[in-house]
Amino acid sequence: MLSTRFNPRLFIRGLAVVLLALPLLLIGTTFARPAAAEEPVVLIQEYAFSPAAITVPVGTTITWTNADVAPHTATNIEGIPIFDSELIVTDGAYRFTFTAPGTYPYFCNYHAFMRGVVIVTEG
Repeated sequence: MLSTRFNPRLFIRGLAVVLLALPLLLIGTTFARPAAAEEPVVLIQEYAFSPAAITVPVGTTITWTNADVAPHTATNIEGIPIFDSELIVTDGAYRFTFTAPGTYPYFCNYHAFMRGVVIVTEG
């Protein structure tokens, strides 16, 4: 038959185990890494870039995703060619990593009225 009397030795041992294990449990939550930020996306839809202007720090990769019925491009406008997606078909995507700060206006080669700008900060 089991005894239901209070046993101080068992109580102390159990308490010691809990107190020793508690810091190990807290370490996992206290020092957990923050969730990685999601990669910014520019959606191409209804013959427009959305958002039309986006600001990101150096080293950021932006993905242009074509959710439109027509093919499009994301091509920088000024200076030497820095990025040019070429043809992005419906449901297709293009990724580019910005490695230098600056302002990068771009447009669609097929629909020149479609314009956007990426502003890259030192940040």
